[in-house]
Amino acid sequence: MSACTSGKPKQSFDPAPRPNRPGEAVVIAGAPNLNGTPHDGEYALQASATSNGGLAVGPDGSIYFPARYLATYQLARITPDGRLHLLPVYSASDQITISGANLWMLSSRSQGLRLEKIALSNFQKEIWLDEKPPMLVDAHQRPLSRKESNDLLSPTGWGDAKLTMRADGTPVVVSARGELFEALGHNKLRPWSAPGHSSAVKSLRRETNFKVADVSDDGKGNLAILGNSGVLRIPSTGAATAVLFPQRVLQRPSRWAAALALANGSVVLLGTQDTQPDDLPPAMVTPDGRLDTLSWGPSTHCGPTDDSLAMIRSASPGKIVRHPSGAYVITDLGCGRIYMFRLPEKLG
Repeated sequence: MSACTSGKPKQSFDPAPRPNRPGEAVVIAGAPNLNGTPHDGEYALQASATSNGGLAVGPDGSIYFPARYLATYQLARITPDGRLHLLPVYSASDQITISGANLWMLSSRSQGLRLEKIALSNFQKEIWLDEKPPMLVDAHQRPLSRKESNDLLSPTGWGDAKLTMRADGTPVVVSARGELFEALGHNKLRPWSAPGHSSAVKSLRRETNFKVADVSDDGKGNLAILGNSGVLRIPSTGAATAVLFPQRVLQRPSRWAAALALANGSVVLLGTQDTQPDDLPPAMVTPDGRLDTLSWGPSTHCGPTDDSLAMIRSASPGKIVRHPSGAYVITDLGCGRIYMFRLPEKLG
């Protein structure tokens, strides 16, 4: 007679988990105890996903991020089968995005910017900005005067600049103080005078020195720029608008670190910009400018994975990007993880 066995059946390993229901979150790469050098071809769930926060998603759903590799960062790709592949691209840039068949990477420092356009087919590079102070030009590509250039820059220069793509495929550099520039190549930048932008960003500088934390697009050409005093909206049509945070937020020691622009005009705010956050809960700026707190569970930093949005609420986010499946992908700098999640049916 054969022996009987009891107990729970052994769970099979799913190398490419995906969130299937609203409000669900899953880990798709990394773990707090995996902080070494990833190996090409291993499953992302069993590899280190320690990064500088940069994140992009390709049209096929592949996920790209700068993985920590020895003393530098190497671009890694997680394919839909859950495998991690190291690519021949080395950069410490935390500003990356994909447009069509090209990946763009921006590195910033006070004196200049480096913007690279990389073909995903063969990883050939084209340098658009070469680390020297870029030349600012007008609509006819004539150099701006020194005064005109200085009026657009902050005392810290180009440090902490962000990168995004406009709906027409133009790479846009967002300075730390919220100014917009079209990247033209050949180390040239042209100020982008989006309608209403000047007055909107000035309104956010009244309470404090506005400093940009993140830039997000909603997939339809509308941009949301998160700063320490509010959110700047740049629509694809119409005038820019600003939402100033209420005093109860401005008086707190920390601010949100990441923004997620939604197609309905809302902007979800996550994480904090501080290494020791004051437990700032997730929030949402509604289309009419109201700031609502989101109840996504308790803060459990690097805690157990339970498929709930508490993991997203507790993350130290680098970047949030949209996945072709309709879910979202987010890096967690504090735990060395990458999550994929779906928003709940009701956000408010």
